Amino acid sequence: MIVKFFATKKGGGVSSINYLLDKRTQLGTARILQGNAETTKNLIKAMSQKHKTCMGCLSFEEQNISEELKKELMQSFENALLTPAMQGRYNILWVEHTDKGRLELNFIIPKIDLESKKALNPYFHMADKKRIEIWQDLSNLNHNFTNPKDPAKQNTIQGSKKQKELFSDYEALDKLLTAEVMQGNIKSRDHLISLLKTQEIEITRQGKDYISIKLPNSQKAKRFKGGIYDEKFRSLRDIEAIYTRAREQEQAYNQRDNRAILAEYRAKLDEQIKRKTEFYDELIKRQAEQSSKRARERSFGNAEEFQRLAKQAIERNAGNELRADEIQTHRANNQLFFGNGDYGITFSNDLQIKADNDSTRTRIMQRNRDLTARARENAEQRSRTLQGFKQSNSTTRENERKQQELIRAHRERETRSRTRLRGVEDQFSNEAQQFNRELRSLSVEYGARTFKIRGSINRTRDKLAGIRELVSTKFAELADKFTRAIRQHIQKVKERQRQRNRGFSR
Repeated sequence: MIVKFFATKKGGGVSSINYLLDKRTQLGTARILQGNAETTKNLIKAMSQKHKTCMGCLSFEEQNISEELKKELMQSFENALLTPAMQGRYNILWVEHTDKGRLELNFIIPKIDLESKKALNPYFHMADKKRIEIWQDLSNLNHNFTNPKDPAKQNTIQGSKKQKELFSDYEALDKLLTAEVMQGNIKSRDHLISLLKTQEIEITRQGKDYISIKLPNSQKAKRFKGGIYDEKFRSLRDIEAIYTRAREQEQAYNQRDNRAILAEYRAKLDEQIKRKTEFYDELIKRQAEQSSKRARERSFGNAEEFQRLAKQAIERNAGNELRADEIQTHRANNQLFFGNGDYGITFSNDLQIKADNDSTRTRIMQRNRDLTARARENAEQRSRTLQGFKQSNSTTRENERKQQELIRAHRERETRSRTRLRGVEDQFSNEAQQFNRELRSLSVEYGARTFKIRGSINRTRDKLAGIRELVSTKFAELADKFTRAIRQHIQKVKERQRQRNRGFSR
């Protein structure tokens, strides 16, 4: 099993989900294992940032994995990637693919924290690569999955296999070069490189244990690694040493102590998850403090507005009361002046003016009382708002404390569950690894014997070729000698015949 994260040049979007759930769903080679596609689509559509999704897959050579184990692996991967601290704060969609001859568990995670509504980056290569690699190695060893780091699984040709026809050309080239080396026609890596160049095959790069070869009809070069492409291949005698060293590495890999390595992987993974959990806890705490600060600023801003309005109302009340006193004094003077006169009509008019002034003063006083009551209500509203904010802040801290307790309890349960499963897993893993070691040991022994037999065959061929050449040379010499003897004999016979003929003529 190998973990892959896919690059999204345009930031990802709904098209990623459409790709995972294309016509393969009707063919039965794609199905949703966990999550809701429409929910994830709507969430992605609602996001405003450019980089919207994190996408990748868990790719297995094994296809007979049970549904329970798939769910266990998905949950374990989520805990390793985002830690239990982020449970419930992210959305994820799992889609299974089986159309490539392998089992692929694809995942899409929208890059947003569902609680804080802020951007969330589930995987940052420089910070998270080591933790995910440890989880990958632990899962492969724990469940006896094929490991790409196994020396027996190392491929000579490195790179993508999407262009099958072109890749088959590279495979044919590798087989041809290997056969030429086995037959002794290629003596070293330098000889191999010069031979390729004479055939107009480009060598783009040379490393300690590889060379990169680019065929004329290829856009990118392929890396050929190990064996005859190693710089230590300087003569035919070095080939056996190179393959012997590779077999020794494979045997050391197969004979390692799996129980000790599992314990080491678990300790490293727990430490890495702990560090990531501390990072997320600090991030959540910082975001909560920022939200609380903004809420306090909004509350204090409202309180200051209440105070400003109350102050204005009080100032208006004071001004209205002063104007009312002035009107009252003026009315009293008018009453005294007109009340003592002899003009009845004017006095009646003054009485009417007094009544109007009294009505105006009453309205002003009523307005002042209304403004005072409104200011008092604003002050009470401010007090209630501050009290509610304090209670809300206290409730938020209590909820955070309860959430931390739930997280700790979940971690403890998960730890106990892991402890119970380790015994059974270790036993099963050890038995499987023992079987694999025996099988690989037999394979290595078979390979070594095959290599020796090929060497013997090649040496025998060389000897036979030498014998053929010697026999051919001797045969040619004998034939030439026999031909000369026959010619000399014929010449003598002809000479005698001429002598006889001359005697008869005399």
